[in-house]
This record gives sequence, C-alpha cells and structure tokens, in this order.
Amino acid sequence: MNTTAIQWALFALGYSLVVDGAMGPKRRAALQTFQRGAGLVAEGIAGPRTQAALAAARARAGIATVLKLNVSGPWHEDLLRRKGLHETRHRSKLKAWLRSDGKTLGDPAKLPWCGEAIQTCLALTSRTSRSRQIRTSRATG
Repeated sequence: MNTTAIQWALFALGYSLVVDGAMGPKRRAALQTFQRGAGLVAEGIAGPRTQAALAAARARAGIATVLKLNVSGPWHEDLLRRKGLHETRHRSKLKAWLRSDGKTLGDPAKLPWCGEAIQTCLALTSRTSRSRQIRTSRATG
C-alpha cells in the first residue's frame, strides 16, 4: 500500500484526516492511533502487519477495497499537458486553448475553468480520434 492508500483506509475507518498522499504529523498520529487500537507497536509506519490490520479492520467494517482506476486516454493526456497552468499567470495561453474547440465560457481568470478544460480536451481529442478513424478506414477500405 502506498501512502495515499493507507490514508484512504484510515479515512474509510472513520479517522479524521486529509487524504493528500503526504504523511504529515496529523496523518502519522491517526496511523499510530489505529496501530495502538489494533494491538500493534505505534511506530507510525505502515509495515506489513499494519497493512494486514487495516485490511482486516476494513473487512470487519464491511468496507470494500477501492480499486484505483487507471484514467487514461487522449483527453486525459491532453489535460495533463496543461497541468500547472495558472488562470492569471498563463491567462492568454489558457484563453487561446479554451477557445480552440470553438466554444468558451469566458476569461479563466474570472470564472472557474476546470469543467471547461475537460470539455475542451474531450472535444479536441474526439475530433482527432474521428479523423484518425476516417483516415484508417479509407486506407484499409
């Protein structure tokens, strides 16, 4: 289990913590509290015994294991290329990209643009995928 999976397991068991993938003092304290309750050494490290105890506690509580979905595809890859862009510092670049699908809600510095970013990625990559399919069918047909 990685740090995020451990945090999700603790959160699902009712521990109050933020799941962020970083093992800060509050998350380590939650892990130590769990370890003490499970009769383990409260060292704040999720070794094999702690991981087994977390799995058993979730099973007893009827909490299913959440499988990590591997989100991928052209739209997601396109979105990841924009990761780190800021609505004020990269305003002109963002505006141009958000307009590139023929639609836009407006200025990303003034309006939340996360939904529009996904819409833009889906629109642009679906056009590209359709173009590839047409070219492929013509070449093979």
